[in-house]
Amino acid sequence: MGNLTEGARIILAESSVPLSAAQILEQLLSRKLWQTSGKTPEATVGAALYTDIKKYANGSFFVKAGKGLFALNRNREELGSQKKTNTTLTARHNSEQSNQTPLSFLECAERVLREIAQKNPMHYKTITTHAIENGWLQSNGLTPEASMGAQIYTYIKRCESQGRRSIFSINKGYVSLTEWIGSPLEQQIEQHNENVRQELLNRVMNLEPVDFEKLVLRLLICMGFSQAEQTKPSGDHGIDVKGTLNIHDTINLKLAVQVKRWKNNIQAPHIQNLRGSLRTYEQGLFVTTSDFSKGAKEEAKRKDAHCDIALINGSKLIDNLVKYHLGVTLNRYHLLTLKDSFFDDNEELDAT
Repeated sequence: MGNLTEGARIILAESSVPLSAAQILEQLLSRKLWQTSGKTPEATVGAALYTDIKKYANGSFFVKAGKGLFALNRNREELGSQKKTNTTLTARHNSEQSNQTPLSFLECAERVLREIAQKNPMHYKTITTHAIENGWLQSNGLTPEASMGAQIYTYIKRCESQGRRSIFSINKGYVSLTEWIGSPLEQQIEQHNENVRQELLNRVMNLEPVDFEKLVLRLLICMGFSQAEQTKPSGDHGIDVKGTLNIHDTINLKLAVQVKRWKNNIQAPHIQNLRGSLRTYEQGLFVTTSDFSKGAKEEAKRKDAHCDIALINGSKLIDNLVKYHLGVTLNRYHLLTLKDSFFDDNEELDAT
C-alpha cells in the first residue's frame, strides 16, 4: 500500500479540488504511480485512503472532503512545506539518511513528540535538546530553543487564523500533539471548517475573471498593499494588479501581480512571461486558484534570474481569504475540559 498512498498523495497535492477513488485510480494507473492485478482496484484505493485516515487521524496525509471524495490534509502538509525533498516524514523516519538530513523545527518537534515523548507533553526547550542530540536539528543560531518555541507558537496562531486545527497544542511551554488530546467535537469542527474552505474555493472558481481580480485586489489591500489597483484588460502585458507593499514603514516594494482562475496547474512559461513583463524595480507575484508545476516553482526561484517570483496557490489563497475574513466569518469555540487532577489533588482544592 505504500506506493498507492504515496501516489495518491502526489496526485491530491497537484489537484485544486477533492477527487474520488475512481479519479485517483485513473491517474495512478495512467502515470504509472501504482500497479495492480486486483479485480476491484477502485475499491482498493478507497479502502487504503479510508484506512489511512482512520489509523492516523490528523496525522494522516488525507482527509474526507465529502461523500466518496478525498483531499490532502493541509494541516499535515504544513509540516512538510519546509522540506527539501518530496519524501514523506515516514520515509525519512525509517531511512538511514533521515538521521543525517536536518529537519525543520516543526518536523523535529513532531518527531521528538512521537518517538521520545510517548504521548506525554514536553517543554519546547527539552524538545530542542532531544532534536539536537539526535542530529535531527541543525541550527546556527545562538538560541535554538527560542526559535523552536517561536515557530511552534507562530504555526498554531496561523492555523487558528485560517480556521484550521493545528497538529500542536502548547500550554505554559509544554507541547503536545493534538491528535492525542482531540475530542470528537473538535474533529467535527475541523471537518466542518475543511468543508467550508472547499466551498469557498468553489465559489471563487465560479467568479468572473474580472471579479476574481477584484477579490485578489481586496485581499492584497488587507495584506498591506497601498496604491493597489487593477490594470486595464489589455494595457499592461498580462499584469492584472499593481501596488506597493509597505514593510514596517521602512521598505516599499513595487509589486506586479498576475492572477489566473484556473483548474490546471501553472507552468514554467507563465512564470517566464510574468518576469518578462516586470519593469525596473518591480517584483512579481503570481496568484492562482490551482497550483504550480514543479517546473514553475523552479522557474520562480531560478538563481540566474534578476528577481524571484512569489507564488500563491489555491490553498494559500484560501488560507489568506479565511485569515482576513473575506467570504467567511470565523467563530471561536472555547471547549471546557474537566481537570481530573484538580479533584485528585487536595492541596489544589484547599488553595481555593
